[in-house]
Amino acid sequence: MMYYSKCSCICLVYLVVQTLSYDHQVLLDYLISKDTGISCAEYLLRCLRKVCDSWSLFVEFLVEDSLAPTKNHLTFLDDEPDEENENGCKHTQNGGQYFKEAKECLLSLKISIEVLHQKNLFPYNPNVLLNSLTRFQELCFEEEK
Repeated sequence: MMYYSKCSCICLVYLVVQTLSYDHQVLLDYLISKDTGISCAEYLLRCLRKVCDSWSLFVEFLVEDSLAPTKNHLTFLDDEPDEENENGCKHTQNGGQYFKEAKECLLSLKISIEVLHQKNLFPYNPNVLLNSLTRFQELCFEEEK
């Protein structure tokens, strides 16, 4: 199994949702696809686990417009610019403008999965994925307080 650092997984979550233009329907299509569904769900579960376990890093993340999956493009709040933290991630003083869009995408995905599952239209049992998305949702609500 490949090892992903906390920063790498967080970066990948942001890259995926940004690449999909924050459209949860596209992500849902991947999840229900016969070809990619299970693999996509497993990958999303791993990344959600890292995101939830490293919540402060996820919230503080700032995606640059030309984001590439390199250490130089991982930026976070609350530290001096270009200073690396203990995870090897760069920090910046700029705002985490993409958190809200990523959050809305993943929460909309959760709702869509729930609706399909209630109608028995989801191609596999999504309960584990829904549990992870529920944990994500709870952390989002705590963040708003």
